[in-house]
Amino acid sequence: RMDPNHPDLMEAIKIEIAASCPFVVTDGSKPLRAYFHNYSDQCLDVIVDVRMGVTPSTSSYHHYRQEVLMAIGRAVKFKQMSFVVLEY
Repeated sequence: RMDPNHPDLMEAIKIEIAASCPFVVTDGSKPLRAYFHNYSDQCLDVIVDVRMGVTPSTSSYHHYRQEVLMAIGRAVKFKQMSFVVLEY
């Protein structure tokens, strides 16, 4: 069942990234997207698409990518949701 907080989570992710990741392009010239990819009773797959002003595959890129992932985590926590660890 789709939780009514899920659409709010997408917006919270974008807001948190824009507020805490100044290296992410947020001037409208590049996309900043967060959207549902797939969902089921137990999980929601989300795609977050950002553009950063750094060269891919550099140390800076990996550092900033980590900062974006941490921003996503803060948004999830703010919306009182949690991550699921899948066991294979």
